[in-house]
Amino acid sequence: MIGSIKDEAPASGPGTSSGRGINSLLDNKDFTPNTPKSQELEYNPQAVKVAALYQDLNDEGKRDAQYLLNNLDKIPQPAIESMLNDKTEWTVNELLETDFPDPVWLVNDTIPTGLLSLAGLPKKGKSWLGLQLGVATASNGKFLDHGVMPGKVLYIAFEDPPRRLKSRLQLMGVPKNCPIDFRTDYRNINLGGLTDLYLDLETNDYKLVIIDTFGRFAGMIEVKDYAENVTTLAQLQHLAHRKGITILLIDHHTKLNSDNPTLDLIGSIGKAGSFDALIGLYSERGKSGAKLIVQGKDIQESELAIEFDALTHAWQYMGETQSVFKNEVLAAMRTLKRMGEMTTTTNIASHMGTDKGNVSRAIADLVTNGLARRLPKQGVEVPYEPL
Repeated sequence: MIGSIKDEAPASGPGTSSGRGINSLLDNKDFTPNTPKSQELEYNPQAVKVAALYQDLNDEGKRDAQYLLNNLDKIPQPAIESMLNDKTEWTVNELLETDFPDPVWLVNDTIPTGLLSLAGLPKKGKSWLGLQLGVATASNGKFLDHGVMPGKVLYIAFEDPPRRLKSRLQLMGVPKNCPIDFRTDYRNINLGGLTDLYLDLETNDYKLVIIDTFGRFAGMIEVKDYAENVTTLAQLQHLAHRKGITILLIDHHTKLNSDNPTLDLIGSIGKAGSFDALIGLYSERGKSGAKLIVQGKDIQESELAIEFDALTHAWQYMGETQSVFKNEVLAAMRTLKRMGEMTTTTNIASHMGTDKGNVSRAIADLVTNGLARRLPKQGVEVPYEPL
């Protein structure tokens, strides 16, 4: 026995009035503050070890370790044992002889679990898409026509007040008792927020955590150097892996979009390398459609064509981007043919208002798959005919 402590838990920690359940939002009720009361716990080897795990996570060190000790009774024993027995040292033989589980999907065959980034330019529908994913996960529904891993959701909404959240839930037709917990106020990472997140995850069975936005959660860390960003993200990734859950950080793209989520994510490329998967939302000005590009370390890149439905206030899946684009090229061929114009690559690209190179590649695939054929050359141009 080392001694005993007695300390007040910070009022801004988990379990305070800043947390809102979905019924509270829909009923427009306020939560009653429920700050953990001061209690006395004796130090023991297990408690000290648990505190030490947390102590290196942020600048709040000693205070956060003590705060967690005061709340240690809330953490289930299996979770504590899992933390203490987390294996971090491996030999070659151990790695080769261990049967690791197959990768787990948050969204079937599309989006894995782990630490994820969902980014795009401002005002392009990222928060709507994130909320849609949260609702699908909490209600055991589908996300963009794909099945999801169901479970309870924690949604930390730094930029949306309760009134806006309520409005969006109602527009989306979300029922009461949907297991989503909202937090509209949360400490920054370097001010104890990471500790709060650990405690939230150890005391609740969350399968998905959505943080909107990472910049607001990170605070000053976000605008500092590469090392601090990567260190912070590594801690979140470790937490996601150990718990077998998904932590989704909503973020921003730079102004110069390249249709590459790794290069477009605001900050250094090293920051992008800290994620298990990056999801980029891309849309063209004046068009309702968009594309969702998913890149990951252990997954095949996918590109989904989506469109925002103003009636359901949800993004709708239109198919794989390449398939959708090829169909649009075929439709443009038929339209030009009816108009009596030559169906050349140049004319098709001009009619569609898109890149000629993309049209050329799509036509080559259509010809290969027997959906179009090449006609005799007309001058310097080659027309094509849809079949």
